[in-house]
Order: sequence, then structure tokens, then C-alpha cells
Amino acid sequence: METNDYFQELKGLLCRLENLNPDLSVAERAHLFELAVQVGESGFDWCVNQFERLLALYQKSPVKHYGKATLQEYFEELERNAKLLSAAGEITPLPASADKTPRPLSSALVPYSGQTFSILDRCKLLNRAAIAQPLTRAVDAFRRRLEVVDTVLELALRVMWIQSPKRTEEWILLYLKANDGNQDPDVIRDILRVISGSRSLSREFLGWAEIWAADEALQEYWPNVTTGSDKLLCVYALRCWHRKCTIRNGLLAHLHLLVEQNSLGDETLMKWLSNTLENFGECVQRFMTLENEKDSQDRQWLQTALYLELNRICSLYRPVLIVADQLLRQPDGANRLAMAFLGLVGKGFEAWEERVRKLAEKVILRSFLYGLKTGRSPLDTIRKLTFGDLASFNFACSQLDLISQQFDSLPQRDRVVEFLGTFYASYRRPQLLSVEVAKRYRNMMRMLHEDYISNILNAEQLQKIQQNGVLREISGMVAAARHFLDHRRALQTSLEEMIASEMEFVQETRTRRLAVIREMLD
Repeated sequence: METNDYFQELKGLLCRLENLNPDLSVAERAHLFELAVQVGESGFDWCVNQFERLLALYQKSPVKHYGKATLQEYFEELERNAKLLSAAGEITPLPASADKTPRPLSSALVPYSGQTFSILDRCKLLNRAAIAQPLTRAVDAFRRRLEVVDTVLELALRVMWIQSPKRTEEWILLYLKANDGNQDPDVIRDILRVISGSRSLSREFLGWAEIWAADEALQEYWPNVTTGSDKLLCVYALRCWHRKCTIRNGLLAHLHLLVEQNSLGDETLMKWLSNTLENFGECVQRFMTLENEKDSQDRQWLQTALYLELNRICSLYRPVLIVADQLLRQPDGANRLAMAFLGLVGKGFEAWEERVRKLAEKVILRSFLYGLKTGRSPLDTIRKLTFGDLASFNFACSQLDLISQQFDSLPQRDRVVEFLGTFYASYRRPQLLSVEVAKRYRNMMRMLHEDYISNILNAEQLQKIQQNGVLREISGMVAAARHFLDHRRALQTSLEEMIASEMEFVQETRTRRLAVIREMLD
């Protein structure tokens, strides 16, 4: 077949997409992309015109029309409820001077109202707004459909990319500029899917990805778009980091190898991040134990140990933040990241939990001894410490003598003490963890302070640490982690405040992550 024949067949297949049905078989998709290779750049102009036609048809389709109408009604209801809650004094709009959140730049389906609220007030609004259930279900269904259903736009755009990646990227940039502030999340999603495998994207396009990753409206309502942007920025930032940074330990050498082999999939990066967070937490743990050695006579040893631990923490900070998007997408990812910055992961956290368990066993043993002194039956102590769990109460009581309701031997008592220790440790864990978090925060902030470091390190070591430029960033992350963990486990905190504290920590982490990525890309 001649090139013209291939071109005619490609035209026929792309014209078939005008029915907006992307459900082609695997063989048909492979044949379509093979035709794009055969035709090459000679058919690019026609394919651009066809893509624009498909885009216009898709945006006028009934699904998009009714979806936009549904979303518009939903946001109008939200705005109405916001005015009611504001009038009642339950939420307060941010003043214009305090509103640092810019107008959403990238989502045509999220209308912008003049009022903006803090994260906590947004949580209150979503929780207390009286919106009809059929409307919320319709909105969720529309959003879910756009997350899982492919569009014909991705197929047509992939054909263009195969024909000429450079010209396709130029067309995409022109399209994004022309639709600045009115971009469709579906189109952004398809663009990110098509170009995600490219290794030569321009800095200008990565700038658009930064906008999408930082857009809170997209993150809240169209998270698949921010997920695609995060992955793209992560890959490019790691490649820049690979060229700029030197290898200082095994974890960084492993990451260098992953970048060289282009093995940057979600599963691979998540495994690396999990191992690194454990090592990072243990590093923080060792760093904090140096506080006990501040009066050590061997000043040279303390100086070298502090420098090595500081150097290790600083070298891990940027790669951890670049890959942190993998963890933030997990249900408990924010908590794991916050705990890591305070050293409460890995062996350090296991050691702390073991100390809590031993403390609980001591408290229970003293309770039994005090009951023996005051004449209180062990049965009453067991009933109190099992917190109404009948099965556990019966198991513990099986170790008692049926007649006297006392222990027959010390081994029986020790078995019950060990068994009840789990219950009491679970009961006291939130309060003890809060105390531990506060103690670690104070120690970390004191040891990361420049005055403390300058009193121990020599001038050359201090200069190298300051040149790294991340001590203040680490201090900021430690403070954000402490604030989040305090609100997460405080018994008097409402559900809205707990969710808001997690969202604030995620936002803080994402902001610092984007700053690191911009530093790497620039």
C-alpha cells in the first residue's frame, strides 16, 4: 500500500470516532496507531483539524451538557448554603487581603464565586450544607464517569503525538493559552495521558503541570488530573535531581539506579519511599539521641556524629518530598509522612510502642497489688480493664480460681497482666503519643536551630550544612507534622477539625513539594 492509501484508511478510522464512542478493540487501536506511523507528519494538519472537530462535538455532547448543568446546580446550592451559614456565624469568608488563594486557572467545570473560605470552613460547609441527596449522587456519578470512561479525544491526540511529538506539543501549548481559565479537566487528563511517556517536554509545558498540581479546585473535584500532573512532575524532577545531586548513601544510590533504568512506576517508587521513610525516621531518632550526648567529653565524636546525621537528613529531604505524592494518595499517607518527620516510624516507633506496652503492664500489675491491699477482687479489676468486652473478660476470668476468685499462682497473674496490657495500652496510646510528639517536636526544633548547630560544628561543617539550604524547610515540615498529629488525636477535636487538619498538612506538603520541584527544574 502507498502512503496515500494509509492516509485514506486513517481518515476513515478517525471519522468513525465522530460518534464519540472510544470503545475500539485492542487490534483496532493497534492498527490505528500503526497507520499513524505509516502516514507520518504528512497527515498532521488534517489530524489536527479532525481533533478540533472531535473536541467541539465532545463538548456539545449530551453527557457534557447535562453534566455541566448538574454541577452548576450543585455549586449554586453550595453557594446558597454558604450564605446561610455565614449569616448564622458558623463560617466566615476570608477577607480580600487574607485570601492568598488565586482564582482557579485550569477548570472550566468548577465555577469561581467571589467568597473564599479557610479549609476548616470549607469542611464545615460540605458537612452542614443541606443539599438534596439525588443532586449529590448525580454529581458523584458524573465525576466518577469522567474518571473511568475513556474519550475519543485521547485516541485522536495519541495519533497526532505519534505523527509529530514536537508539533503536537506546540499545538497543546497554543490551546492551553487560548483557553486559560476555561480548560476542561477531561481534555487536561487526556493530554497528560498521551504525553506522560515523553522524555523531552518543554519547561513551558511543565509550568502548566505545576499550575494543575497546585490548583486546589482540581485537587478537590478532579483528583485524577492532579494525580497525572504530580506523576509527570515527579519523573522530570527526579531526572533533574539525578543530574545535579551526588550519591551519599545506599538509598540515594538506589534512586539513581531507578532513574537511570527509567523504572519510575508507582509501585517501584512507593517501595523506595516506604524504605526511605523508615530510614529517615531512624535517622531522626539517632539525631535526637545526640541531645543526651551534649555534655559528652568526646567533643570530636559528637561533632562528627551530628554532622553526619544532619547531612543525611538534608540529602534525603528533597527526594522524599519529590516522591511524596505517592504517599499522599494513600488513605493514611499523610499520617505516615508526618510521623516520619518526627522519627515515629520503623524501629524507633516499635521501640516506643514496646515502652508503652511495658508501662501498661506495670500499671495493671500495680492495680492488682493495690486491689490485694484494699480487698478489691481481681474480678472487679478485670471487668474494669476489659472495657465491656465480654469475650476478653471471660478469657481473663478463666485464669482465676472459681471459688475464691483469686489467682492460684503468679504465672496466671502474669498471663492476665500481659493480656490486659494490650487493652490499657490502646486506651492510653493517644495521650501518650501526644506527649511523645510534643517532646520530639521540642527536641527537633532545638537541635535544628542554627545557634545549637553552630556551637557544635566547626566552621567548614556549618558552611556545608547551610549551603544545602533545607534546614528551615525541615523545621517547617516538622512544625506542620506536629500541628497535624496534635489535632488528629485530640479527644476534644471535632470530625470537621480532624479532616481540616489533615487537608492543611497535605496542602503544606504539596506546596513545599512544588517549591522543591521548581528548584530542580529551573
